[in-house]
Amino acid sequence: MSTITIKSFNNADEVKEMDKVVVNVCKLGETVAAKLTAQPGWGWSKCVKPLVGGDSCQASHLGFLEQGTMFVKMDDGTEQTIEAGMCYHIGPGHDGWVVGDEPIVGYEFNTTTAQNYGSSNEENKEENKSTITCKSFNNADETKEMDHVTVNVCKLGDTVVSQMMAQPGWSWSKCIKPLVGGDSCQASHLGFCQEGTMVVKMDDGTEQTIEPGMCYHIGPGHDGWVVGDKPVVGLEFNTTTAQKYGSSNDAEEKKEA
Repeated sequence: MSTITIKSFNNADEVKEMDKVVVNVCKLGETVAAKLTAQPGWGWSKCVKPLVGGDSCQASHLGFLEQGTMFVKMDDGTEQTIEAGMCYHIGPGHDGWVVGDEPIVGYEFNTTTAQNYGSSNEENKEENKSTITCKSFNNADETKEMDHVTVNVCKLGDTVVSQMMAQPGWSWSKCIKPLVGGDSCQASHLGFCQEGTMVVKMDDGTEQTIEPGMCYHIGPGHDGWVVGDKPVVGLEFNTTTAQKYGSSNDAEEKKEA
């Protein structure tokens, strides 16, 4: 059955407060979204290692840094600076810390990492290859410009992160349906809203309003539109939806939600 789940990080299912870091966890069906706020002086080795053990963080991270600067060092010595506006995929086997005197605010989407944050490394350990990929939407791999909407696509290994900027007057039925056909959008969407307000209407008549600070999982079979005179800016994490945005409904991945 096609479903929609929307939650606010201000009313998270779980809040984890540890040394110099707060993690707000929202459960969206089978996946988990997290907002991480880390203060200056936070570092995995200094603040998390004493709780979980091990030489380095063994979780993987897929996310977007909204504020601040973070430095990541992989076990093989690879180093990467992640700045505000960048999306990232960090494989297991790394340390990381806040740079400068500004807190970092990041959003991560993963089935296990958020829930297990601060748990033992054995719980977090994953078999993914230890790599790091960071990209800025200002230098996206692909930019799709359509009627009232721009989608910046960044490829991070096997997954894709997209930034959607929809102008007032945009809706799927008016602006995308003429390109792809069908009665409703058949893609699924996993992401969060940074700016603006959007209404989503499922094929069964269910309606939900998505506002800034909310994360969401929208199943196939829906329409959506911008509300008011402010553009909507959203970040989405999916392996196929972003790349196929604006393609025919037959080409989009249909998922049982």
